[in-house]
Amino acid sequence: MVEFALVAPLLFGLLIAILDFGQALNYYNQQTQLVGLGARAAAVSRCPDGTAIGTGCTSIQKQLVDTYATGAIKNHTTICISSVPAIGQPVTVTASYQFNWIPFNVGIAGTHIGIPSTILITAKQSVRQEAPPTYTAGCQS
Repeated sequence: MVEFALVAPLLFGLLIAILDFGQALNYYNQQTQLVGLGARAAAVSRCPDGTAIGTGCTSIQKQLVDTYATGAIKNHTTICISSVPAIGQPVTVTASYQFNWIPFNVGIAGTHIGIPSTILITAKQSVRQEAPPTYTAGCQS
């Protein structure tokens, strides 16, 4: 019992840290999928669902956030299209999300041990513009 009492906090802390890291990795994967979908939509100058911009959706960024973002990142992610390029030039889509780690950074007697409590999860993808752009550059949260 004594040995378990000494080892259990370390084991449970490690388990929680592994789960928290897995959640951060899941959010990064979601961001990567969003920018891939957004970059392809921007390259062909259509909404991510295939409809024309303006008729099916107001902007690529808004549809990505409203329709394709899920879970905790739905209301806290920012998707940006950096510029509106000419045909043949790269269009870049980025997404970012501020992830809050479980606060393990408090050491003995409340002193901080230097572990950051948040991390900015970002994803970026560039593809070549294939159709005349009908979208606008900018960010949407």
